[in-house]
Amino acid sequence: MNDILFWYWVLMGVLLLVVLVVIFRSVRRSKFSSRTKKEVAGLLRKHGLLRQWKVYHDVSVGEDCPVDHLVIGPFGIIIACDLYRKGSYYGDLDKEEWLLAEGNEEETAQKSRIVSPLYQARKAEARVRELLGKNRIYNTPIDVFVPLTQDQPAFITGGSGILLRRKELKDTLDRVRYDKDNGVDMEAVAKALGLPEKS
Repeated sequence: MNDILFWYWVLMGVLLLVVLVVIFRSVRRSKFSSRTKKEVAGLLRKHGLLRQWKVYHDVSVGEDCPVDHLVIGPFGIIIACDLYRKGSYYGDLDKEEWLLAEGNEEETAQKSRIVSPLYQARKAEARVRELLGKNRIYNTPIDVFVPLTQDQPAFITGGSGILLRRKELKDTLDRVRYDKDNGVDMEAVAKALGLPEKS
């Protein structure tokens, strides 16, 4: 009887440990994603402050065109939509939907299709070009990025240079092209997009 009771408590202890590990990993991922999103926003703000860019977060450039980060500088415009949901991502860069596998084990992961943040960013880019055209603002370079704000992998075919972790985003922003003055009137662009003059 004592042996059965002993093994019962050992089993209960192991189960409790497994549950605690799962909860800890889930909370850690959630905090990582939230922290990293703030780091991406902070990185853009820092570059914007040093170079006098206009930097906006969580804005919309029309119906169904939300943008996580929008930057206007003398070089042009950056549109970025975060890859923020926890899980592993699979798909092709240019597809409208990607597959998201949520969970720790491939066999038990819950799989669902999500709208690609790159598709959202491209949609916002088209809307921005439309608004600029209506206001007779032409030849404005626009770059699109998808910052990765969670620590699980993204297996997106052709994603190099577009899907960027924080360090890759920093290295990209440090490139000479973002120091160039392409004659972009930042105030006129912000006004055309319906954004406040002060970012």
